Amino acid sequence: MKRFIFTLLSAMLLVGTLAAQESYTAYKVTGNNVPVIDGTIDPIWSNVQKVALEKVPELDGAIHPNITVPFPDAADYSAEYGAVWNEAGLYFYFKVVDDMLVIEDDYYVDNGFDADQWWTDDNINILFSKDLVNTLFTQWEFAWQPGVDQEEKLSSDLWANPAVIDGSLVSSAWYNDGTTWILETFIDWGAFADGTAVITEGMEIYLEVRARDDDDGGTWESMFHWSTTNYQVENTGEGMGTMTLSGTEVTGLFDVEAPQYQLALAPNPSNGQADLRFVLDQAETVQINLFDLTGQLVKTLSYDLSAGLHNQHLDLQDLQSGIYLVQLQSASGFGSTRLVKE
Repeated sequence: MKRFIFTLLSAMLLVGTLAAQESYTAYKVTGNNVPVIDGTIDPIWSNVQKVALEKVPELDGAIHPNITVPFPDAADYSAEYGAVWNEAGLYFYFKVVDDMLVIEDDYYVDNGFDADQWWTDDNINILFSKDLVNTLFTQWEFAWQPGVDQEEKLSSDLWANPAVIDGSLVSSAWYNDGTTWILETFIDWGAFADGTAVITEGMEIYLEVRARDDDDGGTWESMFHWSTTNYQVENTGEGMGTMTLSGTEVTGLFDVEAPQYQLALAPNPSNGQADLRFVLDQAETVQINLFDLTGQLVKTLSYDLSAGLHNQHLDLQDLQSGIYLVQLQSASGFGSTRLVKE
């Protein structure tokens, strides 16, 4: 049987202590835009910048016994991440495309991990520090069971922080369609420094994200990274990137500061035909984009329209049943709403 494990390591450090390689801006979420960790991928993730991880060409097998050298081509594998934040904590989105995800035996199903070395299997790592001040690293693992939106959390800290492990400060849920695997997870700020960390807009957080691919239940066949190829980044911190906590709210797909159109869609749910109602202040070329729950663009429509009220008819018969994010974009702004296709 095949199995898949997501691993989260975490490291938040004071600015200036390390030389960062890459940077990412995490925008703020409030109200209805806050992701709900329930196994259904929130449309807000379509509005968030995703960062693709890059394949590490080769690593010396002497560094770690779980590395196969040289790494073969990984045509079946890709990985990306995105993140948002608010006063409660950090929200992460991970997407992996992999046709060889495994659960190796029933022991894993019963106990949250399998009988052999689960850390040699497929996983994604994020490095944080426990207290947001120094390099006291911690590790969390998130595992997926086929057919069940369920995760198990393990810890390299030997369960030193039960509040994190039992889910009161960390929660996650899964979505998959066979070869696309998506994890949403929430990490409460209380998971760091016993909840005493001071979080401010503009704060910079050092982190690294890595993905490792195992296709046969043995050693890793490939490794992907965001900021550094330094395998021992959890020991040295060298090469970490930075995440900046922006005070600008996530509201649209391309420009978080653009004004929003107010959209109304009817009928909704729709059996394949619907009308999108909106008002333009001036003549515009508008683009209507539809995204599925994995964040993939599935349909694009473009119209040259005059100023005023519009009821734009949409033919959606070619879409599969499901939930979609409908976004209208023009040079003046954007708007979004949710569509249920029966």
